[in-house]
Amino acid sequence: MLDDSASMLFTDDGWVAPRGGDRTGAGAASSGRREDLYVFAYGTDHAEALRAFYAVSGPQPLLPRFALGNWWSRYHPYTAASYEALIERFAAEGVPFSVSVVDMDWHVVDVDPELGSGWTGYTWNRSLFPDPAKFLAWLHERGLRVTLNVHPADGVRAHEDAYQAMAAALGHDTSQRDPIAFDVTDRPFLEAYFAVLHRRLERDGVDFWWLDWQSGPHSRVTGIDPLWMLNHYHFLDNARPRELTRTADGQAVRDDRPLTFSRYAGPGSHRYPVGFSGDSVISWASLDFQPYFTASASNIGYGWWSHDIGGHFHGAKDDELATRWFQLGVLSPIMRLHSGANPFITKAPWAFGAEARETMTAFLRLRHRLVPYLHAMNHRAAFDATPLVRPLYHRWPGAAGAYGARNTFLFGSELVVAPITSPADGATRLGEVRTWLPAGTWVDVLTGQVYDAGSDNGREIVLHRPLASVPVLAPAGGIVPLDAAAVPGNDLACPEAVEVLVVVGADGAFDLVEDDGAPVPGPDAPNVVRTPVRWSQADGRAVVGPASGERRGSQRCPPGAPGR
Repeated sequence: MLDDSASMLFTDDGWVAPRGGDRTGAGAASSGRREDLYVFAYGTDHAEALRAFYAVSGPQPLLPRFALGNWWSRYHPYTAASYEALIERFAAEGVPFSVSVVDMDWHVVDVDPELGSGWTGYTWNRSLFPDPAKFLAWLHERGLRVTLNVHPADGVRAHEDAYQAMAAALGHDTSQRDPIAFDVTDRPFLEAYFAVLHRRLERDGVDFWWLDWQSGPHSRVTGIDPLWMLNHYHFLDNARPRELTRTADGQAVRDDRPLTFSRYAGPGSHRYPVGFSGDSVISWASLDFQPYFTASASNIGYGWWSHDIGGHFHGAKDDELATRWFQLGVLSPIMRLHSGANPFITKAPWAFGAEARETMTAFLRLRHRLVPYLHAMNHRAAFDATPLVRPLYHRWPGAAGAYGARNTFLFGSELVVAPITSPADGATRLGEVRTWLPAGTWVDVLTGQVYDAGSDNGREIVLHRPLASVPVLAPAGGIVPLDAAAVPGNDLACPEAVEVLVVVGADGAFDLVEDDGAPVPGPDAPNVVRTPVRWSQADGRAVVGPASGERRGSQRCPPGAPGR
């Protein structure tokens, strides 16, 4: 049951209002509160309950393709030169990234204490980034999209470049240099917040925003949570028509799908992905909690979570812990490496020992190779009400073992992942994970190991792996499309060639899904190309195509291109 009685309401013109007083029942009349309850009663049919929830609340949106790659994030006062050197080092090492997350040091943080703290800021720190537009264009030319961190709670103060323009837009008296207070319930302020504050920075080349809100749920209007409002209106604002981003070879790439990066604001927040779960502690316990958290979040419909992969602070440098976290991140909805400025906890692979470095690099490449599969699951999440990561009991609700294996999860339609979240055995140096496998034959797609889980209630099993691997299991008949490039690049426009992994032993079917980056109103939209892949076990034969859909749009490798 969900109690929606205290939330705000939308007005007919798209604004918000508090709920009114007496509408139903004696109890509501006495309290002045309208009872607004939603009950989902589906027994153990969790997947159907989730579909009903989406029918009421709306679906998850289709993410832009670039969001499915690796994100680089670090709370560190980079300069433009040091950041560019880092990206060039990644390229030299063959480590791909699709998103640059620039934390709060992009803006001025050394603020006169009389004005407040340095957390809120909208003015580029020119000592670090002397030419912001040039810096952002440099990242775009290398196939990266960019998000900047923003803490909007302190409003706009007198030291900001945009102070005078904001004051003019709002009729604010600047004679005493008084701050312009942040008030998400004030419509003129919110309009100027986007049109004046953010638009000028977006013209420099900012693609979307990291809303790092930390000021609680309260506002001047009962029931209106500033975080919820920011998520909603930032998402709508990011959906407006934008100029096309150009890749290194000068080709235009569409990024017309909205994206925001923020914290969870309650039921319905899945409409505004990507989610940020907050600063994580560097520890095995923190790693062990993340797969359970991520899978369980799908029970409230939120599938696109971004965690601080590797941990943000505290703890200590630990090659094994970091490597296992990298592996989980690659097999998570969003793969965002993150850390603080401490030099011992950076997540650059070359900061670790040889075995960890080699494994981290291999898995970061695997993430970009997985994008054809992930993008098909992106469509599935948006149009089939099926998040990328789900608990096992969504598919096997009648099996007790599915509830006990809380850290093992479904990763799309084909894969079951059992991450290793504890230290290796001191003697064997093997990591282990105790899990449950559903009935049938399962093959580890990374090692080729085969497991027979029987024909009835499945099987409990302990899986062992060296540091270089983690259990990623597919059933007989499973099909996984991959980018065929051994060392993929940053740019996640359609790959030049696709490698199709088929797990033999049963018939299999998979539809590769591509699009042109423009909005997709439905699964059968003309700008969606579907390429069927079918495996016949009896014939030992795989058939690919023919593709359906139209070539359109301006993407460098358009859907339906020949040679696919």
